[in-house]
Amino acid sequence: VALVALGVTAVFVARAAGEPLGERFGNWHVLAAAALYFPWALLQQYIFQFYWFGRWLTLVPLPVAVVITALAFAAVHFPRWPVMGVTLVAGTVWALIFYRWRSLIPLALSHALLGTALHYWVFGNDLLARWLP
Repeated sequence: VALVALGVTAVFVARAAGEPLGERFGNWHVLAAAALYFPWALLQQYIFQFYWFGRWLTLVPLPVAVVITALAFAAVHFPRWPVMGVTLVAGTVWALIFYRWRSLIPLALSHALLGTALHYWVFGNDLLARWLP
């Protein structure tokens, strides 16, 4: 659902900028960037879900722990406001998923895919070109 929403947003952004859609959707760098992004996404999920969220669950009720975790995850993306908005929603969903299934790999995979799609499709940033000039 989130990838579809990002894709639709990307279509509107690309059209408003007068860009051909192939530049945002047809770049093979997306898959390579997602693969390179995965270890970083796994580390972030470990920090925020396993450690941070896990610690808050021992101190406060579930809804409070979810909100604190999502706000902290969004805050580390400051001052990129659009990214903060997306990560606030994603952080909430990921905390609830982690609470239910206690698995980081699917969260990290979705994090890598969503983060890569956001950068390539919506922002038009070629992460691979930035990482490996």
